[in-house]
Amino acid sequence: MLNLKTTFNPRRLVLLLPFLALLLFGCSEQPVGYVYRPIQRDAVSLARTTEDITSSLFDHMDLVVSLLEDASHTQNYKSIFPGEWKDTTIVDPITGNTLQIFSRNYLDQTIQQLVFDLDPMPGAVRQPSDVGYIYLDYRNFLNGVTFEYYTDIYESLGLRIKYADERQDPHNVTGWFTIKRAVAFEEEIDLGEFGSYSYTYWMYPEWVIYIDYFSVDELDHSARLVIEGTFPHFDEIGDSRDDHVSGEIVVEADGHGYGEINLFSEPAARIYFTGRGAGFEGYFTLYSQNHSERHEFE
Repeated sequence: MLNLKTTFNPRRLVLLLPFLALLLFGCSEQPVGYVYRPIQRDAVSLARTTEDITSSLFDHMDLVVSLLEDASHTQNYKSIFPGEWKDTTIVDPITGNTLQIFSRNYLDQTIQQLVFDLDPMPGAVRQPSDVGYIYLDYRNFLNGVTFEYYTDIYESLGLRIKYADERQDPHNVTGWFTIKRAVAFEEEIDLGEFGSYSYTYWMYPEWVIYIDYFSVDELDHSARLVIEGTFPHFDEIGDSRDDHVSGEIVVEADGHGYGEINLFSEPAARIYFTGRGAGFEGYFTLYSQNHSERHEFE
């Protein structure tokens, strides 16, 4: 985890807390024959993270797709960007193509960059027919022990999209989305007769998502997402884990959607989207409950 302007690392705090507990209350041995299986808490965290990341993906896709569409209607790409965006032109050392890069830095907290290839792609339905995008978001986090704030990356992502069907479909795009995002976990330490101590720690799932047939129509939310990635967390005996995540989500034109998400190669939750506003609305059900209860996204 990259830390900026801080001497406190929350992951170190989390690693130290089990040792502090051991000093206070003695060592509890790992159960004989213990084999990790995702518990309900893990599945709930993963389901809510899935909604957060999906909402973020759609927000960024809406921006990038609109700029790709606007660029196809002009030869002066500067005209589609507000004044705070700066541009530069370089030659790609690998392809030899000329690239125009647009960058925006807002108070050193939000950094965005879009890249257009100025060389026409033969046979493409529109020019430009693809775009690259990078986004970094820095935020202030509270150290729950010292009650001091520190700055760290909240979200970093990369996106590369092109028109679908080998650049022949003007109504849909496909591409790849990579994201690393801060996720808050709540933990509680039982202090016996002294009560308990609750704290928040942050982990950084890293996902790669294939985007299939994302509609360029801003009123059409259609898309199919195929997810692979990791989900770092602490299991019920305090061991740090970085488990594999996989899943697939299909969203319809009206924002309704359905998907399944797996953790540690085991079914974890089903995702149901009932619409899209500021983010996706809906609920999820858990495999561990035989999908008998609905849990709302917070």
